[in-house]
This record gives sequence, C-alpha cells and structure tokens, in this order.
Amino acid sequence: MSRKRLLGLMSLFVGTALMLSACTGGLTPTGEQKAGPPDVGGEMIYEVPADPDTFAYYWASSAYATTVTDKVFGEGLLRFNKELKPTPFLAEDMPKITADGKTYTFKLRKGIKFHDGTEVKAQDIAFAYEILMDPDYLGRSKSTVSQLESVKVLDDYTVEFKTKEVFAPFMFTVPYLAPIPKARLAGVPVKDMASHDFWKQPIGAGPFTFVEWKPGQYTLLERFDGYWANGKEGFDGYTTGPWVEKIRIRVIPEDNTAIAALEAGELTYMDSVEPSQVDRLKTDFKDRLTAYDWNRLGYGYQTFNNDLFPTNIKEVRQALSYGLNREAIIQGVMDNKAVIPPGFVPPIHWTFDKSIKGYGYDPKKAEELIQTAGFRKNAQGVYEKDGQPLKITYVGTKGSPIIEGIALASKKDWGAIGVDVELLLVDFNTLLDRHMKPGNFNVVFSGLGFSVDPHTSFFSGYHSSNIRLDDKGVNQGSNTARYNNPKVDELIDKGMTTVDINERLKIYQQAQRLIVDDAPANWIYVNVWTDFVRKDVKGVTNWDGFGVMYMEQWYMRER
Repeated sequence: MSRKRLLGLMSLFVGTALMLSACTGGLTPTGEQKAGPPDVGGEMIYEVPADPDTFAYYWASSAYATTVTDKVFGEGLLRFNKELKPTPFLAEDMPKITADGKTYTFKLRKGIKFHDGTEVKAQDIAFAYEILMDPDYLGRSKSTVSQLESVKVLDDYTVEFKTKEVFAPFMFTVPYLAPIPKARLAGVPVKDMASHDFWKQPIGAGPFTFVEWKPGQYTLLERFDGYWANGKEGFDGYTTGPWVEKIRIRVIPEDNTAIAALEAGELTYMDSVEPSQVDRLKTDFKDRLTAYDWNRLGYGYQTFNNDLFPTNIKEVRQALSYGLNREAIIQGVMDNKAVIPPGFVPPIHWTFDKSIKGYGYDPKKAEELIQTAGFRKNAQGVYEKDGQPLKITYVGTKGSPIIEGIALASKKDWGAIGVDVELLLVDFNTLLDRHMKPGNFNVVFSGLGFSVDPHTSFFSGYHSSNIRLDDKGVNQGSNTARYNNPKVDELIDKGMTTVDINERLKIYQQAQRLIVDDAPANWIYVNVWTDFVRKDVKGVTNWDGFGVMYMEQWYMRER
C-alpha cells in the first residue's frame, strides 16, 4: 500500500444522499480555480516505501503496485463525481437496467485508445471481468465479480452484465474495472496469466504510459498524449490532462529519509506524513509546501491469524485486544492525532454502530480470559496450555515510526500479561509473501481504507469465501485473518441483496457486533492524515476520506 491506502477507488462509494451526508462530508476543495488548460511539462516525483510486488493488474496485493497500474490502466465504465455518486466515464451514459434489477447494459464511448494506438472495444471491457470470473483466478479482486452470472459483448461498443440475483451494491462496486487489451492476452490460460511478459511492459488506456522499472530505485511513467479524456472537465474546476510530462515513483523505505527528501525539494508530493512531523512541516515549510488535511476512512489495525495456535482461540484474541494500551499509543506514537475505533468500521462511516464499546485497556480481564481458555503460567511467567506456550509471532513492516512504535508497545504490554512475543520487522513484500499469504504469523500490522458501501469491506475482509488457498496453502484471497463465522457470512450475503437502506443498516450493524465480539483483528487507531504537495504544483483536489487524488489534472506550468 501507500502509507495510507490499501483499496482503490473502485470499491469506495455508494450513492444515496442518506449515506453521503452521514459519511465523508464530500470534497475539500483546494480553492484554486482556473480558466483554460495549463501547459504540458515537469516531472512529478513521489515516494513509496517498497517495490511493487507485481504489475499484473488484478494480481497486485498492495498499492505499491496499484499506484502505478491505476495510472497505466485508468478507470472503468463509471467513476465517481464530487458528490460521491456514480457517473459515466468510459461509458457514454448510465446503464439501462431491466425491471428485475439483474441486467445492466452499458454503451462504450467511441475513440478511446490504448497506449499502442488500438481502440478500446467492448471485448476489452468484458475481458477484465472474464479473467476475474475464471475458476483459476484466485486473486484479491475476486469479490468484485462474485455476484455476476455473465458478462456478454453485444457489439463493439455494448456490454451486458447479469447478476445471479438482485445485487444492491452493483452500481457502486462492479463497473469500475479498467479495460485490458484482449488481443495481447487472448488464449493465455488464466492460471499462467500473472507471469506473462505483457505485465513487464503493461499497456492500458490510462493517462500515463509505463516506461521502466528499476527495482529498489523507481518506476517511471510518461504522459499519454492520446488520453481520451484530455481537455475534459476534471474536479474543482480543473481540466483533465495529463499535464505533467513524467511521474517518477521512488522507493524510499525509511520515513525519515522520505521526509528529508520532501524538505530538500526532491519530492513534489508525499502522502500520509507521520503525525509527529506534520505541525513542524506546516510551520517551517509553509512557503514551499501546501498541506492537505483529510479525515481517514480507514484505520491501522492488527490482523490475528484465526487459523493458527494460539490466535485461533477466541479468548486469546480478546485478551490481546484488552491487553494493549492503545491510549498510550495514541499519545506516544500518534502525537494525539488519532482516536481509538471500537471496531473495524471507522466512526465517520454511515454504518458505524456507536453502541459498540470495543476493547478498552484492561490487563486483568485479559489474563482472566487467557485462564478461561485453559492456560496456566509456567515458571518463566509465560502462560502455557498442554505444554504449548502462549507464544505469538508478530510481523510488521520496518521503516515506519508508527508501525515500529506499535509493535514495541505490543511486545511490552502483552509480555506483561504473560504472552511471549516474537517480533519480526521486515520489508513489505517479505511480510506479504513469507508471512501474510502463507499464514506464517499470529499478528500482522496493516492499514486499510474502508469502502463507503459496506459490502466491499465486510465481504472482502470477513466473508469465509475470501479465504482462497492455492495448492500450496497460500491464501490468495482478501480474508487475511482466515476468519470464518457462518452467521456473519449469512448476514453479509443478506446485506448484499437488500435494497432498503434502513434494513441494510441493521444487517451490517448486527454483523459488525458479531465480528467485534469474535475479535479477528485489533483495531488500533483512526486518524487525520496530512498530505503535502509542493507549492509549484496546481490542480490538486483533496477528497475527505482519501486525500489528494487525480494526478492527471495536476500541473506545474501555466500556459
């Protein structure tokens, strides 16, 4: 991920006025309006903490990759406007929907081009969905197509989607996959597709073309002169480009090194700056940097492995939750720029259940729960059961003061209640490939962006169908906690087909209470993030809940 985002925009929004007024509060405008397009030129440089794991679009597991692929492949049939409602993008208009609410027909715009000059056709739109619907596709985007019965190409510019049943979130979750040039991958079995040479030099229809990747150094992109939306209206009164000539995404593993590069003017943009640095940067660099504050629709959290001893025991997971002094973390690690969420739904979300109290700091209760689970302390002061010590492997990424600070606090607090903590701080791709996916962890620290329509986050994170193990036991699905509760599955399935907003609210709040009680994770903080952009960059729009976005309308030169 980038330091703040794990989910792309295609899973973020739902379009009813009730939901919108209750969640993010809409856009935060920059206040810079302009008439007419700017000039082309300049190089945008920003950083990510680790290399992309892959450029194979639908197999990427982090936003270190999608920060590249989103710009190369672009957006889908629909996108979201400044009121957070679906609006046509690659589609000419909103879809025609049959009376039974299960068939959606889209007309594709003519003249959209891939980077190789070929025209985007309906078959290229459908191809992306066909990949995900294939039984051999096990990646994290599988949930996007889970309710599709079929995707058909009716003619060169018409594509039809049919759902298995009424699917309430369809307009807010499904029509957002970017087109993939079918001619480049036709005939390649999906099981072999992720390793195909196409992804080494990917071709999309997005605003930027892929130039090169230097592992451990940078990924370089260039503006696509033939981008179909060039000259069209963007957000906050700006015009879509792209206007910057190049984007260089540098790999800088250490936060302090990245901050130093920002201060020296080597970076034009840095997102989600560590809270302890924000006030100083706002004061000392106010003449060189513009600060964009935004409320996070997401959180930092610890995922428990619900399938590995001892975190496969509910009382142990609850004890770890009670045994961590999160208030001290907010004060000492987060510089008091965060709050403690009682569960996995952020407080600004429309489904947030304020009746849930969550897990306060109570080490005595934590030890009582451990004892209830049958553990007794040994001579070393560590609990054990049937000769097995209460030992957990905690894995986090190195280089972030927040992540490292939380890890050290956890080791200290859990050690005080009789838990033996093995702490591993590794780079992100090692965390992903050697620990999270194969299940070699008890606790792993992550960050998550929550979807405004609840289905995506509930389903992808906590529905048992998203525990998808390959033949080596590696989890290719998005349920990284390996959490399985049939009642929660039933409620998520029910919410997916319930159209009435008030009924959906009741369903998701009931599921929320069950999930929090099961404690498949420990939700640590929800915070206000601050992004910094150099003063010479204009055209920036700041979305509350998500931060600065839409780099294709940013510019560095006036005409």
